[in-house]
Amino acid sequence: MFGKSLFRLIAYALAGAIAIFLGGQLLSSVTWVVVAWRLGNSTPLIAVWAGTLLLLIIKRTQNKDPLSMILNIISWACILYTSVVMLFVALPMGLIAAFISMGVTIVFCNSIMDPSGITERITTLLEPAEALGQSIPILRSSSLSTGASWSSIDKLKMKALVIPSSFRGHVINLLRERPLLPVSFTRYEDCDILIVRTCGEEKVLRQVQLALAEKAVQNIRPLSSFMTNAILGLPLLEQQAGIDLADYMVAIEETTVNRILEMWPNRITVFPNRMGLRVVVRYESAPGFDLEELPHGREARILLGRDTTLVKMGGTEIAGESTT
Repeated sequence: MFGKSLFRLIAYALAGAIAIFLGGQLLSSVTWVVVAWRLGNSTPLIAVWAGTLLLLIIKRTQNKDPLSMILNIISWACILYTSVVMLFVALPMGLIAAFISMGVTIVFCNSIMDPSGITERITTLLEPAEALGQSIPILRSSSLSTGASWSSIDKLKMKALVIPSSFRGHVINLLRERPLLPVSFTRYEDCDILIVRTCGEEKVLRQVQLALAEKAVQNIRPLSSFMTNAILGLPLLEQQAGIDLADYMVAIEETTVNRILEMWPNRITVFPNRMGLRVVVRYESAPGFDLEELPHGREARILLGRDTTLVKMGGTEIAGESTT
């Protein structure tokens, strides 16, 4: 008993000594970089920034899970080191300026390592302006056809999988059983295509493929990024031909959803949801059914960005939320 306690005490002492040694080395390194900067030598500071940015870019492009975990730890260590360096570099300008410099460094490096969070935040901040533009008739048609919609498709890094029509029922059942899957299921003429909203995470695609395999869905054919973006951009081309994005409507009531699924009209899109499947379709493809309008200002995000969170409750309720 005493031997184990002594061994643990020695282990803690060694760990503390190593931590103190490494901490001292890091502090000496920070001091050297800051002093060199103040003496007019910017090379060490540039080297710190170059090494940090290079590591962050490598980490962002690395999808292998074990290596990604290691790179994630090292990346955050480099971010903290660089932010501390910038804190002391800006310290002569005042304590507030130093902490601002440190905060800006952390935010900037984090955006380089994982830009999806910043992109989603900017999109959220722009939503009120987008909704306001949709409420003004003179701006409505022009705001939906902006080039930003095309660029947003590519930034989402979505993947498309061609599903044989014989497995259509299997996919529909999968969407019912797993409402949180970031997918949507669309008919394009004679093709049934499953769109996976990966946001750059390859593991999301692997999870969806595994779920399809569990449902015995076979002969799946992935499409290239070029073909995926071209297919997702079809609503914009339709708009130029006179078919407005606002012509698409959503079915929520279960009976209506099931009837439209039986018809399976062209350009139907099925979204999974905890409250039941949501079906988006042009009114002319399902006339007379109990359909609701998509929320104004969100049509592009639903049809182009395949944002399933915007069709949770239906157009009327979401539109009411977006104006509160």
